[in-house]
Amino acid sequence: GRTLIVATSDHGEGLGDHGEEEHGYFLYEEVIRIPLIFKLPARYGVRARRIADLVQSIDILPTVLQVLEIPQAGDSAMEGRGLLSAMLGKRSRLGFAYAETLYPWTTFGWSPLFTFREGDYKLVRAPQPELYDLQQDSREGTNLFSSRAAVANRLQESLSRLESSFSAPKAAGASPLADSDALEKLGALGYLAVGQPVAEPQALADPKQKFPVYQQVLRGLQAAEASQLDRSTLLLEAVARQNPELFIVHFSLGKNHLKSRQPERALEALDRAHQLNPGFAQIDLLRAEAYAMKGDLPGAVRQLEPLLKDGRAPLKGLQQLASLYQQMGRFEEAEGLWRRVLEKRAGDDQAVMGLGISLVQLRRYAEGLGFLDEALEKGSTPALIENFRGIALANLNRRPEALTAYRQAIASNPTYAHPRLNLALTLLQMGEREEAQREFSQLCRLDAGLCQRFRDRFDR
Repeated sequence: GRTLIVATSDHGEGLGDHGEEEHGYFLYEEVIRIPLIFKLPARYGVRARRIADLVQSIDILPTVLQVLEIPQAGDSAMEGRGLLSAMLGKRSRLGFAYAETLYPWTTFGWSPLFTFREGDYKLVRAPQPELYDLQQDSREGTNLFSSRAAVANRLQESLSRLESSFSAPKAAGASPLADSDALEKLGALGYLAVGQPVAEPQALADPKQKFPVYQQVLRGLQAAEASQLDRSTLLLEAVARQNPELFIVHFSLGKNHLKSRQPERALEALDRAHQLNPGFAQIDLLRAEAYAMKGDLPGAVRQLEPLLKDGRAPLKGLQQLASLYQQMGRFEEAEGLWRRVLEKRAGDDQAVMGLGISLVQLRRYAEGLGFLDEALEKGSTPALIENFRGIALANLNRRPEALTAYRQAIASNPTYAHPRLNLALTLLQMGEREEAQREFSQLCRLDAGLCQRFRDRFDR
């Protein structure tokens, strides 16, 4: 056939080798050595074979271009090398392999790790460097760095030459994970997505020394993911007492307290996290959530508005602030922010619904109704949407349709008092006093406050 198939993986898993259960912390073979399988189009006439050459993931794209006979833009367009010649049985130059993990650095403030392999020897550059002969020691159990200094020096020089071709690193103090929207996406995938303020790597602790601390943090975070918040908080507080400089611990404790609906404790932990990492926007989002949980909406707004002014507000921050403005009756500001959300993410469910509600509150009923209809099709919060659809329809003199919308809202959420009140008021306007009185009596069972405010309209 004409089909090219490439099968590979982005990483392996530690599964307890060298202590690591998952991936990302260390650079041992169980994590960074992955399968790479090519099935070439039939025209190449290649039979199944295994090639022992040392290759890297960045070699995949140049190889695909070779197989598809698509020329690269230039000799230096890609860092990887094409592997077609090797697959066709032709002599190929010996390769090397480079890998890095910045995870200990960007998440915990410890040293990053870098590895360089050439032939059978593999160097791991760390504060306590490592050298392994993979031919004799495939499980990387014997560190030869001191006993084979010449090999170690040669690989360190090769690694330095390779790194000199890379882009300049970020300055100390700036996290490589500063994009809040990117962090949110990583978090949704299950990664420990935080941006620890970083120092120069040369001065940082070796991840091997800090591995017990990492394991304790990981157990705490895993307990939180399993909704074992009390256990998670105990584990993380124990780490914080011994390692008060660890931003991720205070940040995670703040999230735990929010999930437990303890806003004061959340603010205490998040304030400490802010002291350690004042530029991390996710802290401000969580602090806003804590203030809102306390009922202090102006306090919540004060956490978010500086992010808006200096351009650091992530998408979630725009959504939060728009929702707060809406709750506070600042509908024009809410409208503007919902439109900004839609510019960044077209069709965003929350923004479509929020914009529709804001427009209805601004008495732009026909325009708001269009967004609410769209939100209803998306399946977003039907009771809330139907209530505001009813308000819009009633004010457009489409009262029978408004009655249907209110009834749909009540059917979706029988304890939601506002559509019951709006239904009773609309029936009253239509001269259906007896039915209106019945609906109002139902409202009074649900919400004594609303009942008292509107009782005079129904007692006449």
